[in-house]
Amino acid sequence: MRGLSCERATSCCHEATEVKAIDVTADSNSEMMVTEIIHDAPGLRGHEIDKIYEIEIAEKEDGQDFFPLAENGAEEPDEEDVRIEDDAAEKHRSSQQLSLYIQSDLLNAVDLDHCLAGCGKHWHGTLGGLQSGHFATYRNYVKKVNKYDEFISHDWATDGRLKFLCLCLHYNKVMATFAAVIVGAIFGALELFYPELRRMASLGNTIGGVRYTVDSVGYFGLEMGLFAYCAVFFFGQRIRKLLFRPRSVFMDKLCIDQEDAGRKSQGILGLGGFLQVSDRLLVLWSPRYFTRLWCVFELAAWHTIGKPVEDIVLAPVAQSAFIILLMVGMSFLMVVLVWIARLSNFEYAAAVAIAVGVVIPLPFHLMRRFSRDLRRIPEQVKSFDFEDASCFCCSVNHTLPGTDEQVTCDRTLVAHQVGEWFKGDESGRSASDCFNDFVRTTLGRHIQKQMVGGKGKYSLSCMACLPGVLFLTDRFHLIYSVDRLDHQLRLIVHYLAVAFFVFPGMVRLSLHIADRVDTYFTRRESRVHNLMITMVASAGVSFGILSSMSCLSYSVQIESPWPQIASVIVALMVVAGLYRQDIRSVVHRD
Repeated sequence: MRGLSCERATSCCHEATEVKAIDVTADSNSEMMVTEIIHDAPGLRGHEIDKIYEIEIAEKEDGQDFFPLAENGAEEPDEEDVRIEDDAAEKHRSSQQLSLYIQSDLLNAVDLDHCLAGCGKHWHGTLGGLQSGHFATYRNYVKKVNKYDEFISHDWATDGRLKFLCLCLHYNKVMATFAAVIVGAIFGALELFYPELRRMASLGNTIGGVRYTVDSVGYFGLEMGLFAYCAVFFFGQRIRKLLFRPRSVFMDKLCIDQEDAGRKSQGILGLGGFLQVSDRLLVLWSPRYFTRLWCVFELAAWHTIGKPVEDIVLAPVAQSAFIILLMVGMSFLMVVLVWIARLSNFEYAAAVAIAVGVVIPLPFHLMRRFSRDLRRIPEQVKSFDFEDASCFCCSVNHTLPGTDEQVTCDRTLVAHQVGEWFKGDESGRSASDCFNDFVRTTLGRHIQKQMVGGKGKYSLSCMACLPGVLFLTDRFHLIYSVDRLDHQLRLIVHYLAVAFFVFPGMVRLSLHIADRVDTYFTRRESRVHNLMITMVASAGVSFGILSSMSCLSYSVQIESPWPQIASVIVALMVVAGLYRQDIRSVVHRD
């Protein structure tokens, strides 16, 4: 009797049901009771017990099977069996739908340093395009978590190298900047006490009508500062991991199981569940982002689960390339200034003009692309339409390339879920219209706030001009050699004005010019014409840089300090005007 009861109890719970415990007891009248049949079926939360059934078995009569059979030999299902089968069928249907919950055993995360490993090798290709070497990475680095620090949202069509640079800039820029300044200052100070570190020829400067000359200068502050910046910029998260808890992030290619088809499908359908346990949503924005269906779904899920829109961080990928290229150009310019410092005034001015003319055009051309991308963000938000979002499955006619295997339409899944979340309103608008309003208004206002000063925020502009600050660390010896305190102050003010007013101001002004140029001369122009436009505009930017530096240099050389004070005040007012949006955002935030 005990064995027969257990067998029947197992069959009652379906093939997909795993019986965890069966407690069979019998009383004196041979009445059987099967209690506490506990099973884990795929439900909203895999770590919770789904149901507890208590099935009472009637008293067995003589000559009667314990479970009667139908006339055709099949067991006649009772009402409880039918109910369990209906529940299982419903769960199967729900398993093919998107969900805001995810089973706990699917909550995989990677440390941010692993996510950035191999110069961004994980950010190339497609979600289903893992190379063989990446499977080892998945097995070795994925860990189980209860929540994510960031959910990284992106589209796979954007260049993986740009996304890698964007992530490095987003996470490591502050650490890298501080490391560069500290290391540069240390080596600049060492040049005061160790003459063998000053390997360049003598350098002279006129301050307040007095000529000061040092026998030699160094360049280790600039050199070692740039080295420290690059090291921390690319490997900052590995360094941070030695001292602090590593950031746990969700990156779809690594955190969704790519080896088990069933778990992979559950992970994709449970994207909303991953967002549910994420603290922030980092959007690697490119012009394609708002046109991709799954990117749109992630924004909708973030809003539906009640996450604050303020925790959505927008990071334009083109910005990283612009900043890096500008830093490279500034580094080249500072190195040239170090080597030509011993030239006469006329030769020095000519060399600086040539160096600026060589450095500016390439970053300026990239500025045009960056400003073009920035203009697209508010345009895309204002004209956003859910129906225009595209997906991979529809582009290949729902058949995997190179095979005859049919794939489920993602648009059907996402559209159904958006319809559940945004149910329309009394005016008769559809769910997609309500979702469009959310993107255009609520999300749009948040994006607009993040884009305040987006055409070159002051902090990013200063970081792009970091080589100019590091250049000053090699002038500690020159400042120390000046015997008059007022002249030392004038020289320090001059250097600071150039580093924090002139250079950042020219970055913002260049972006403004690039935006205007790109507005009036679109990409439909020929390549030759486009290049000529870039060169002419670059010449104007170069003239502005040289003019402002010449005015400040002349003001520090004359005896009276008032021209220098006036020029510094003018430079400060110009920079404040160029970055007035940044100032307003700080004031309103406080």
